[in-house]
Amino acid sequence: MLRRHFRFPEEADYGWDRTMAWGHMPYNYYNGVCPSGRQWESMLEPLHPSRPALAFLDGSGQALLLEGVSTSARNVVLTDRSDEAVTTPEGLALRFYEVDPDLRPRYSRRGWSFWQYADASPPPSGDQTLAFTLRLADEAACRRALEADRLPVDRNQPLLTLEGPETRNEGDTIWFIQPGGATWSGLAAEPGAYRIAFEMRHSERSAEDTELTEHYAVELDGRVLNFTWEQLNTYETGNAHFGRAVTEPVLLGEGNALSVRTDATWCALRPRFELRAVTEPSGAPDAEH
Repeated sequence: MLRRHFRFPEEADYGWDRTMAWGHMPYNYYNGVCPSGRQWESMLEPLHPSRPALAFLDGSGQALLLEGVSTSARNVVLTDRSDEAVTTPEGLALRFYEVDPDLRPRYSRRGWSFWQYADASPPPSGDQTLAFTLRLADEAACRRALEADRLPVDRNQPLLTLEGPETRNEGDTIWFIQPGGATWSGLAAEPGAYRIAFEMRHSERSAEDTELTEHYAVELDGRVLNFTWEQLNTYETGNAHFGRAVTEPVLLGEGNALSVRTDATWCALRPRFELRAVTEPSGAPDAEH
């Protein structure tokens, strides 16, 4: 196994501390400190969609291939257990989780998702039924797998398309310096009826002003949605005051496209879309926007 750290020269007087954890993923992905023992996990680096396998090559040239990996687990984790009991020798373990205890409930319950769900109940406890199959291949098959071309990491994240001459995506905020828009296509959600809640800039003057509220349009799969402003000034930065908007009930499934557009200058959007499950059928109830 190759340890994922640099060899430091002896004169540096530095040693790798296996109890330390430094994460490079979004800070809110793990439920607490980043687990340092993880070498790979399927939620962040999914298996090949048609040839799911795990290949290993040790320093002496010995190879091992686990192919045909199929499982109902939400996350498969390869760990060296170094963050579990530091007095024991390190060794690889492959774990299949229905509920991964090291992830925040948002991810452990539904996996990596564009949407945030308003239902924040904890994951189920107790015994869970979990299925998995895999087979051990010969060394020649393992070497072929190790030499094969790799696919780019694909977490099934949607495609974001920006419109307008001065639309800027700064990660936590999309700014429309001039009129423009943002469209996410290829969205996947647990099928059902929802209201979509998110934040847009309602004023550059004060927390109470609403001069920008009438300059947005929201569309789902090309259909204009009614929405209401639920609360003003839910977030602010400088003179940018954001409020929370909530759409009419809509039906979501495995492939939707969501668009937010504006016809005014200096509008903005915080791209955190929360789904609130509803019992109403899809439609366009009376609402003002």
